[in-house]
Amino acid sequence: MQSEIGVLGAGSWGTALALLLSERGAAVRLWDRTPAQLAALRADGENRRYLPSARLPASLSPTESLEETVSGASVLVIAVPSGALEEVLTHAAPFLHKSTDLVLASKGIDPHTLEVPSDVTAR
Repeated sequence: MQSEIGVLGAGSWGTALALLLSERGAAVRLWDRTPAQLAALRADGENRRYLPSARLPASLSPTESLEETVSGASVLVIAVPSGALEEVLTHAAPFLHKSTDLVLASKGIDPHTLEVPSDVTAR
């Protein structure tokens, strides 16, 4: 059975993690809040802005649907910038299943609260 993994954040880090997971046999949904970024991923078959020349395999699906990405995932990788983490988690929470494994891959410090990502997610 193929694992379904959701990755939140289609920057260089989120895209790299999504590629790695899809190359290991997982079906990956890669979410981003920027429609233009997602359209470029679909059109180009790669993330030219952040990770040029790394082709997106068929098992990696860029999507604008946060609900689909979160609710369909057995594992959810959170790779959004630390400044957007609280907002994204707030919007994702209603779709999150208790059985979903969370992987916190965000890095940095929240510019508003000066908290690290693990503190933001613990709230």
